[in-house]
Amino acid sequence: MARTTISRSAPYIAVFLVCFIWYNFQLHPFASINPWQRPIRDSAQEPFLANSSDLPSGGRLATAEYAEDGQLRLVADTSNSASIDSLIKNAGSQFETLLRERSSTLEDAARAYRERRGRHPPPGFDQWYKYAHENGAIIVEDFWDQIYEDLEPFWAVNPSLIHSQARKLGMAVEIKDGRANATTDWFWHTIWAKMFAEVSRHLPDMVVPMNPMDEPRVMVPWEKMSELMAEAQSTKEWLPVGQMRRRVRGWGMETEEEDEEDSDLMWHDSPPFSYARAACPPESPLRRRTESTTPQMLTEEIMLHARQRTHDPDLQSYTNPSFVTNFTESTSPCNEPAIQYYHAALTDPLTASTSTDLLPLFGGSKFATVNNDILLPAPMYWNEEERFMEDDPWEWNAKTDSVIWRGTATGGWNKPNTWTRFHRHRFVALVNGTKYESAHQRASRADDIFSPLWHLSAVSPLKPALQPHLSAYLKHHVDAAFTDLFCDDHDDTKPDDRPYGSCWYTSPHYDVVPGQRLSVQYQSKYLPDIDGNSFSGRYRAFLLSNSLPIKATLYREWHDARLVPWKHFVPMNNRFDDFYRLMEYFAGCSAEICGQDVKGHDAEAEAIAKAGKEWAQKALRKVDMQIYVFRLLLEWGRVTDKDRRKLGWTDDILKRTKATEER
Repeated sequence: MARTTISRSAPYIAVFLVCFIWYNFQLHPFASINPWQRPIRDSAQEPFLANSSDLPSGGRLATAEYAEDGQLRLVADTSNSASIDSLIKNAGSQFETLLRERSSTLEDAARAYRERRGRHPPPGFDQWYKYAHENGAIIVEDFWDQIYEDLEPFWAVNPSLIHSQARKLGMAVEIKDGRANATTDWFWHTIWAKMFAEVSRHLPDMVVPMNPMDEPRVMVPWEKMSELMAEAQSTKEWLPVGQMRRRVRGWGMETEEEDEEDSDLMWHDSPPFSYARAACPPESPLRRRTESTTPQMLTEEIMLHARQRTHDPDLQSYTNPSFVTNFTESTSPCNEPAIQYYHAALTDPLTASTSTDLLPLFGGSKFATVNNDILLPAPMYWNEEERFMEDDPWEWNAKTDSVIWRGTATGGWNKPNTWTRFHRHRFVALVNGTKYESAHQRASRADDIFSPLWHLSAVSPLKPALQPHLSAYLKHHVDAAFTDLFCDDHDDTKPDDRPYGSCWYTSPHYDVVPGQRLSVQYQSKYLPDIDGNSFSGRYRAFLLSNSLPIKATLYREWHDARLVPWKHFVPMNNRFDDFYRLMEYFAGCSAEICGQDVKGHDAEAEAIAKAGKEWAQKALRKVDMQIYVFRLLLEWGRVTDKDRRKLGWTDDILKRTKATEER
């Protein structure tokens, strides 16, 4: 039968769309995503499924994009996704390069600081280096990049205004006379005070305001941040060493200082997504998006077409998987124009309180690119609670070739009309073999979770031996379940007698199972780590285990600059559409499931798991958190001093000058 082109079929398609929308709405009135709103084309758009003869390239990878006239066009994509072998090799080289920058003396560390920061080190830098060196720290200047990303804009803010804002933010750790004290009994607050305690004797008096919420709260528009960063850049100058001072004045603690500026704090209770777009660069996909941007959805026709081609080896010639090649970019909401349909913490947070003004607020995590909170090591990492930290008793060869995930259905307030876009709900559904089988066989209408086109495109690149057996593969290899469905307690229509952990609108889709200790979960080789209300508190424990962490996140943390993806962990994108291919690569598939052996790469998985553990034992110790905090608060003390431009550690220069003069 001759094929008709999309343009000639447009009138018929239009009629079909109208009918289908009406019919689907009758069947599924709570659908939260309109499947027919057209997405803006961006670099993250996934392959569109089509017959190879329809492709302009005659069979290469094709993508679907909407032209300015609104017509859908198939466009050849000649780029090839990097293989995991190459990504692993490149990560090893990157890590070796990083370690070659290691400083072995105070003078080396000061030189590296000046080269990278464009300023003299802060007063107390010699004490910081001594503390780090005596505690066996690996000192690479890049490891502290996050500190300077966080604090740099404050060089453009009057210190007296910073003082005023910090006092009004309330919850704080105050450092006075070398002692750190929390101003409240809130448990995170007191843990942070303990983290500061050992290094506080080296610090000037100061106030460190803390974020009491899971969610990050400072989100300044990009244009305003650009102005602040430009002004901060202008403060970088090399004053004569004789003009530099070595002592930070410190904050007055008892009362407001006489020259302190008055300040008003304004908080917005709209979801952070309302402000995220403005915080992205103008050229970014999220900033360019329109209100109608949604994921491309599957129609009954496409689902049927895809099933018919499941066994067609030609499918492999033009569908090509993509893996995360730049983890930093993959974590940025700015790079995903439809992120609100993949990660609900931006749109349906548990609590919403956002400032669009730059405020000196410290916390454990923040959204990459768009938040301006100041990062500290998270309190659960420091406190090492049992649910976040247990030793792994299982060697790699004693573990099963399986995936384990347990957790609560967090990520924000899920509701009857929003839960399908929650990241944890999506992940648990997408790795469930029974759920996949049901959705794949049912063509009457799109499934809540399996309907986005990007998901089917994630299935299509699998090897022909595995693809038709994916349901059985998932059932055999993956154990992912909720321990509590975390129902919307704000909904007055819910039944009052529901069993613990259940939810009237998600229980039909998910079972609730008992929790598992980490030491039990460690029997599995593969540990996906998925964001919750903010970052996942289990990440450090996973890195310290003998299993392989598979990490998907939108959040920045204090340690990011010292972890190399594909060397210390496996990155996964926030749509999770690379998960099947990751498992195919590492675990392979047995003949019992697939009819023939699909070779895995167990040795590569073990090598990454081992490298991640060994590195975490050297670079993510509790003392490494204190070393990070020590460096951060030295810089905080300087940037909040009214004479900050004249403050710096220059003893090494004075020493060299004196030695030269004596010769």
